[in-house]
Amino acid sequence: NSFCTLLVRPPAPANAAVVSPHLHPIQVHSKARTASQPRTPFQIFVILHRVECTHHPSKMSQHSFHLPTQNPSTASFASTGGARSRGASVQHPPTARVQLFFAATRLADMDLLSKSDPYVVIDALQGPGVPVRRNVGRTETIRDDLNPSWKTPIAVDYHFELPQNIAFTVYDDDGKGTAGDDVLARGTFLLAHVVSGRNSTLEVPLQPRGTLRIHAQELTASRRDTVCLQFAAAGLTSKALWGAGNNCRLRIHRVLPNGTKSLAYTSEVRPNTADPRWSPTPALKTYELTANAPSAGRHPILIECVHVRSGPFGSEKKLGQVATSLDALIADAGPNVLRNMPAPSNYQTTAAVPTGPLTLVHPTKPGKSYGQLHVAGATVDHVASFTELLGAGLKMNLAVAIDFTASNGDPADASSLHYHRHGGTGYPDNEYFRATQSVADILMEYDSDKMVPCFGFGAVVPNGARGSLHSVSHCFHLNGKQDPHVHDVKGILDAYLFTLSRVRLSGPTHFAPVIQQATRAARATPDEYAVLLILTDGCINDTDATVDAIVDAADAPLSIVIVGVGQADFTLMRMLDGDDRALRHSDGRVCRRDLVQFVPFRDFARSPRYALAAEVLAEVPRQVEDWAHQCGYVPPGDDGATARGARHDPLL
Repeated sequence: NSFCTLLVRPPAPANAAVVSPHLHPIQVHSKARTASQPRTPFQIFVILHRVECTHHPSKMSQHSFHLPTQNPSTASFASTGGARSRGASVQHPPTARVQLFFAATRLADMDLLSKSDPYVVIDALQGPGVPVRRNVGRTETIRDDLNPSWKTPIAVDYHFELPQNIAFTVYDDDGKGTAGDDVLARGTFLLAHVVSGRNSTLEVPLQPRGTLRIHAQELTASRRDTVCLQFAAAGLTSKALWGAGNNCRLRIHRVLPNGTKSLAYTSEVRPNTADPRWSPTPALKTYELTANAPSAGRHPILIECVHVRSGPFGSEKKLGQVATSLDALIADAGPNVLRNMPAPSNYQTTAAVPTGPLTLVHPTKPGKSYGQLHVAGATVDHVASFTELLGAGLKMNLAVAIDFTASNGDPADASSLHYHRHGGTGYPDNEYFRATQSVADILMEYDSDKMVPCFGFGAVVPNGARGSLHSVSHCFHLNGKQDPHVHDVKGILDAYLFTLSRVRLSGPTHFAPVIQQATRAARATPDEYAVLLILTDGCINDTDATVDAIVDAADAPLSIVIVGVGQADFTLMRMLDGDDRALRHSDGRVCRRDLVQFVPFRDFARSPRYALAAEVLAEVPRQVEDWAHQCGYVPPGDDGATARGARHDPLL
């Protein structure tokens, strides 16, 4: 399940940016057409990609519009699922596929004898400096309306871990296309602000007048939603010899996008009966049952009932089949539906969904009934997705902890990981600074007050107002104040510089105190999910205490991301990650969920600015979902309705 991308370009000059130090090009020459036309040298890079959507064979990993690149020559490395090598950018599968709905108020009127005919065009902005615009889609035109609510949504991939800047332009449709139509308004927005806004909605003031409202709605079913169905049938036509009852088996097929069917479930055989009642199905993943289709609840499902003949070979004869949908099956169960969590709109039935028994027909005789199929009971287990939790009111916060142990080296020494030229102005360009800025820039877009608690560990800090050095502290406030909170990314970097100038690097390296501090703070604010960013240069000296602190934090709204700076051996950091083996507390308890992610900075030293953050934060949405599901978290905005909202135009 893989394919290749070929990147062909002329040889790079000696001073050009390196595409990747571990991807070696193939040197080739073009064929010379004439003696006076020499062969042209080229470099070919071969990049291997995985096919991510193995359950959906009609779709392979596609290039996405939003991974920023510092060098145009590295753009081909932004494919979803690319195999990672040091220095290469890797883009993870999207957090969600969302639809963007648009509505506007008080638009400018550009027509003399009537009102404007507005439509919206959106473009993705790629790259630093002057970004490249890539068209994503457009809405329909609404005639003579200065307060339009467009019905045509625009679908985009949402990545929590990446900055996704989108430009919009509202045009007055004069039939001339975007090159000639009048512009009513234009602007930009971050997709993160829409998804994390109240009810996943953002309002953007327009110039010269008006407001544009943008609403995001998740397009596909959660990959962890499940449904359990119990079927019964009545009046089945006998296919057995001598008029005996049927040996009845039920099969459920998903219908793939190309129209073919794929088996999803086979029941046990109910012998010698015309009115079988089968055991409940196991929990079936709805995204598999509906082929991960948009509007999953209405996606076709084919159910077959067969008679299994007795004998050594057990051949089958079809009794009948029915084409239906998940919405219809759940509606048929009526009051016998148990919803373990509020059901998403994909399974929320409406008056248009038929209820009552389903008629079984033969594929070659569609006009004749061969019995009735009924859903005796259904259990719907909906696991709220990351975007649903954000839209319902869950907030994201950042906390930072920085390693100030002596193994980093004297900050005045150019070889130090904390190097800052003595008397220098501005921020240092060391790995601690770059890693902090990369991750904080992303998370600040989800933090409403942008107040970040910042800590240091492993240094001797001043004692009291006299400023004399005291003992080693394993959890001190970077800003030197009683309240560790600073404002925004600049506040974090300023506090880091302030600490460099006032502490003496020491040791040992202890993680447990800062993890325990972050855990206490996270438990005190259950409607806010915290991400603790720990930056360190290597091994820790309190391994057992750190493991215990991580296991204890599993029930708190907390993720821990560790960035290793420098060239140390990070084997122990990878153990804390818990990807290979679940962490175990000293009292025997196993960690309930994965809440730690470790990434070495050196693997991304030559990558685009946000590549490190993309790798560090990629697992956070899944960790948030795990925490909410295991702890039974209900967002503050959940009043019993679905987190996604009812099935209607979200902007009306």
